[in-house]
Amino acid sequence: MKAHLRIDEEDKEDDLSLSLYILQSEEFIYNATRYRITYRADRKIEFLAIMLVVTNFYENRNPVTFQNVNMIPYSIQSVLNQLQFCYRNELDGSL
Repeated sequence: MKAHLRIDEEDKEDDLSLSLYILQSEEFIYNATRYRITYRADRKIEFLAIMLVVTNFYENRNPVTFQNVNMIPYSIQSVLNQLQFCYRNELDGSL
């Protein structure tokens, strides 16, 4: 995540926040799609989904913004649609 967000690997200041954003992203994806992230090597789209959602949370963490915060970026929505409609979780049988 640090490389994707262009944060210095030696910088430990954001480690806790990034860990929380990853957990929050997993929950966000599940709530939006009912798809549980499994981190399977053959489902690289899961990693992309986590990276996109964490990036969105990280870049929009300030309480004041001029962006429309109610809108999910198209790239995230596209990946969520693929997780929701193209993959089945073996754990709960959901699509």
